[in-house]
Amino acid sequence: MKTGILGRYDPSMTPRDTYRVQAYWQILDLIAEGQLVPAEKWSEQRLATTLGVPARTPGLREALAMLAADGFIDQRPQVGFWVQPMSWDELLELQRLRSGVEARIALSLIARPSETALKDARATLDIAESYANNGDVAGFAKTEAEFHVNLARSAASPLAVRVLEPWMIRLRMYCPGLVVLDTDAMLETISDDRVWLDAIERLDNRAAIDMTESIMDRHTDRLQMSSAAPPPTVRQAATNQHDLALAT
Repeated sequence: MKTGILGRYDPSMTPRDTYRVQAYWQILDLIAEGQLVPAEKWSEQRLATTLGVPARTPGLREALAMLAADGFIDQRPQVGFWVQPMSWDELLELQRLRSGVEARIALSLIARPSETALKDARATLDIAESYANNGDVAGFAKTEAEFHVNLARSAASPLAVRVLEPWMIRLRMYCPGLVVLDTDAMLETISDDRVWLDAIERLDNRAAIDMTESIMDRHTDRLQMSSAAPPPTVRQAATNQHDLALAT
């Protein structure tokens, strides 16, 4: 295997390997943007058409196998594939676990300050803010996730990246469709992220950790409020379709 966790690029890749990784991320984007919804059955033919490539394109089937291995989809020969549903309890646990990882990233950035990393992070938040002001939840979620993952890379913590990235992908996959994010909530998130960056830039360990906990608590509260009254069609439809796919 010439790719590591989450289909990362490796210089020794062949063109087929490269397309496999590209398709992997294109499919994840389809999921995060809501074109592939949890438990809806898809065929390889339908996927190829959506991606604008010929059926049986080399690497496409391998990309699906990688997504199945990473737990993003279920796959059954001659039946198709579908995005793995995720329960509210699992999403809440995922959000709580993030807190320790994000705090470690902040402390690493304070121990090894990088003006360039912080400048790039602020630029990413500016882009996220433009999405928020336009009411683009999917664009906001994607960019805000990139903000966190890129900071993990800047912290020179490969383990944090390997842990955080699949978490952020799953939160992107499910939260925009299940959590009501209005413009005020998105702008509040960006404001919190900027305060967090300010603490890191001041090399203030205590403030950075406190802000990390505050941000994670706020995100968890939003999930809990949404889970108390989830949109009726999303979870139930996903559960029904998942059961139907398994029975096929």
